[in-house]
Amino acid sequence: DNPAAASPVLIRAYITNVGETDVENFQIVLFSDSTETGPLDSSECGPLATGESAIISLHADVPDGSYNFFARLSGDDNFSNDRSSLRVFVGPDGWPVCITEIMFMPVTGEPEWIEIYNRGEDTVDLAGWQFGDEISLHDIPDTTLDPGGYIVLCEDVSIFPDTLCEGALLIEPSGWPALNNTGDVVRLFDAAGLPRHSVPYDAGEFGSCMTNGISAEVVEAGGSSVGCSPACRTPGCDNAIWGIVSGEARVTISPNPFDPTVESTVVEVTLPSSGITVAIYDRLGRRLKTLADPEHPTGLSFVWDGRDDSGQILPSGMYIVFTKDSGGNSAKSVVAIVGGR
Repeated sequence: DNPAAASPVLIRAYITNVGETDVENFQIVLFSDSTETGPLDSSECGPLATGESAIISLHADVPDGSYNFFARLSGDDNFSNDRSSLRVFVGPDGWPVCITEIMFMPVTGEPEWIEIYNRGEDTVDLAGWQFGDEISLHDIPDTTLDPGGYIVLCEDVSIFPDTLCEGALLIEPSGWPALNNTGDVVRLFDAAGLPRHSVPYDAGEFGSCMTNGISAEVVEAGGSSVGCSPACRTPGCDNAIWGIVSGEARVTISPNPFDPTVESTVVEVTLPSSGITVAIYDRLGRRLKTLADPEHPTGLSFVWDGRDDSGQILPSGMYIVFTKDSGGNSAKSVVAIVGGR
């Protein structure tokens, strides 16, 4: 595997006898670089008839880091094809720096952005790192990423519309990839030019929940599965999708009761899937106000001023707040209006 999760690294050498005579025996030696100092492993091989091939396994017991392993054959009279190299990154299982959120369909006039996260226990120097799409790579400005920290790489910070969580950094690289609205991939490479993480996405993955202004959140840090952000977007913050337990659905309302001539109330919902609908009903089951629907997602928190869809303040009484998601999960709660009209 490359990158390799841990040492010792298994390296397979593929050898073919392209000469005109059989080879009785030969040796292959593995080094940590082309200077051929300090052999890491070797193997005595043979015989190998003309036209035949062999696969030789070698092992490199090395500390974590970036290597350009170099293998050389001995006993070969053609020096032009008896050497080969392979760049490998050796590190812990699961890369600490990863892509966690992608805004590839911003609202008109707002920028694209990509969020990266350090889920490890050590600060990572990002000098020399690059990010990009399927076609091009661009430099990440020199910075460090603390454990548990976020960096939002933004196409244009001057028009970035959101507020980051405390400690997160907003950075504008000198170049930006053109992220497609479907069928693309976001890639992250370290200073040695080795792939650290990639997150592909396609419109078919999101159903009807993806629209302009909604980000794609990675379901699990370090993974590549994505879904629509249940909170609309969470740049520089923990993904909203991480805090939702499968099967959990609830509605909280505060203040409750409330007087719409004096104040508004806040309706907060928790649902395990995207494609959220939130609506207010009277006790006869008539829908009076839609706070969110899958075609117009606005997050997980809603300010309701006690008015119906026509703009009229509802009279005093009991109302039902009902919410559901595309996965069939639902929850409801009762809100009381006092005063009113």
